[in-house]
Amino acid sequence: MLEILLKESVTYMTYEEYKNIIADGLLEYCRNGGSLVYLALHDLKKECIFSFDKPVTNNEKKWLIKEAYKAIREGKDLPDGIRLEKIIIK
Repeated sequence: MLEILLKESVTYMTYEEYKNIIADGLLEYCRNGGSLVYLALHDLKKECIFSFDKPVTNNEKKWLIKEAYKAIREGKDLPDGIRLEKIIIK
């Protein structure tokens, strides 16, 4: 029971949660004819789809998205209040 309460109190998205979303995006990119060699040699062009835990202002959204991209680059947990839903690699 204590374990359930602890899990419910975590509101940020952990690296372990969102790394599978990134892996799914890479897999979809390759299935659609994308090249891993191209990705290795060029900057990854991507669109991240985020959701927010509660209504936030546009300024808060911009800040949360900026911090989320930074966390993703560094392999860290996302900031409290934002979740990565999908990544589309172009």
